[in-house]
Amino acid sequence: MKEQEKNLTLSSELNHPGRVFDIQRFSLHDGPGIRTIVFLKGCPLSCLWCSNPEGISYQRELMYFPNKCIGCQTCVNTCPKTALTFKKGTIRIERNKCDHCGQCAEACPSEALRISGKDLSVEEVIKEVEKDLVFYQVSGGGITISGGEPMNQPEFVISLLLAAKKAGINTALETCGYANTETFLQVLAQVDYLLYDIKHMYPQKHRKFTGKDNKIILENLKQAVKTVSCLTVRVPLIPGFNDSSEEVMEIASFVSSLSITSLDILPYHRLGLSKYRSLGKLSGMDRIKPLERSRAEELKYKIEEKYLLKVRVGG
Repeated sequence: MKEQEKNLTLSSELNHPGRVFDIQRFSLHDGPGIRTIVFLKGCPLSCLWCSNPEGISYQRELMYFPNKCIGCQTCVNTCPKTALTFKKGTIRIERNKCDHCGQCAEACPSEALRISGKDLSVEEVIKEVEKDLVFYQVSGGGITISGGEPMNQPEFVISLLLAAKKAGINTALETCGYANTETFLQVLAQVDYLLYDIKHMYPQKHRKFTGKDNKIILENLKQAVKTVSCLTVRVPLIPGFNDSSEEVMEIASFVSSLSITSLDILPYHRLGLSKYRSLGKLSGMDRIKPLERSRAEELKYKIEEKYLLKVRVGG
């Protein structure tokens, strides 16, 4: 957290570029109404189950999707670093040679290669978000800033939130809460709706599975409830990590004690595994099966029986 421990003075004059890895339109599950999600690069956590591994590192990364490759070898002939070769019907990447210039991805006719991470200005992002203004107005939707972890780029986030508000767009933030508290609260002052992840109550287990303990995360949630009126806590339900009744009920107890009334349970799925392979990385969840929805529903009823929480099971 050393980069985040400085005191930031955030104002409407700031216009820092941000490193974005995706902009997804017409989302229905990341805040109220129809929303456009802006995914930012960089995250202080390294959760084993992350479904967006291309968002963990702040650095630009080359992704390769062999199912899209047509074997034309245009990328091989384009790469100035000779980092690409074509062997046995697939592209091989020497990642220690690759400088992520993006020339291969630009040349690829089938989009089998893609650079994750593009530096965009606030104006460029807002221009994309504003394409769906009519849908926000009808549905009560807006922009949701996600990641990675948005608080890894706080200057850009505050500038983007201010620009969205100026355009009359509802703002939402998805966060793991691992951030300098003072900076975090400055960002939250511009947020209409907060989606806050709580993964575990035990710091040792949290550190083992995410790389960081949870002290600042739990403390920041206590502060967030004083700042944002609309807040939902989300619990990714991960087999072998936090899927026992005891662990889930401890999270529910903590959330309820803060007078939060909305809790989402998100059962583990395997949709992100192909992204790890596209990055040339291994996932720590390769052998873990998706969590049965019936188990999540069972936990939902247990929580609602004991606490004044409205629990939703994600799809």
